[in-house]
Amino acid sequence: MDSIRTSVHNLHEESINLQAEIQKLVDNFNFCSIKLQYDMETSLEKNIKYCFIAVTKEALSNIIKHSNATEVLVVLREHPGFYQLVIQDNGSNSNYNSENGIGVKNIIDRVTAIGGNVNISNNLGFRIFISLDKQVHKSKCI
Repeated sequence: MDSIRTSVHNLHEESINLQAEIQKLVDNFNFCSIKLQYDMETSLEKNIKYCFIAVTKEALSNIIKHSNATEVLVVLREHPGFYQLVIQDNGSNSNYNSENGIGVKNIIDRVTAIGGNVNISNNLGFRIFISLDKQVHKSKCI
C-alpha cells in the first residue's frame, strides 16, 4: 500500500504544469496590473518547478507587503544554456534591505539550493533576476 501511495504521489509531482501554476498565481494577484511572459519548451525537473513556483509566490507577496507598484512583470524564459525567471515591479522600494528580509533570504536559499544564481536590484523598481544553468542541478529546492 505504501509503495502505491508513493507511486501516485511521485506521478502527481511529475505532472505539475509550471505554466498553469504560475498563471494561477498571476490570475489571483489583485494588488496591481500584472503580466506574464512564458517561453519555456523543456519540461523541468520537479525541484526546479517547485522552486520557481515558491519564488514567484514569495516575490508577489513581497510586492504586496512592501511596494507601491502599479505594474508587475513575471518572465519565465528558456535560453539555449539556461532557464530564466524575472519578477519586477515599478514601485519605489527605498526601504529594501536584503539583510533584514526573510522573504528575500528564502528566495536566495531556494535558488542556490538548485544551483541557480540570484541578482536583486531596487533601481527603478524592484527586480529579481534568477538564472539556472541547464547543466547544473545540485539538490532539491528547499
